[in-house]
Amino acid sequence: MREDNEPSLEKLDDYNGNESPQKRRTIWLVVIAALIIGAIFASFEMSSPKKDLVQSIPKSDAK
Repeated sequence: MREDNEPSLEKLDDYNGNESPQKRRTIWLVVIAALIIGAIFASFEMSSPKKDLVQSIPKSDAK
């Protein structure tokens, strides 16, 4: 048996789409910030020179 002071989903303020506009805006800002930071790191990774590439020797120079 459940006591009355136990939390339930119906007692939560933001259950079932009833969240405040401020909380919704905060979630969107966090998601957008994470995407921007990820894009910055991805662009650095893509534009940085690769140090593990093997340079091929042209056939005319090969011995």
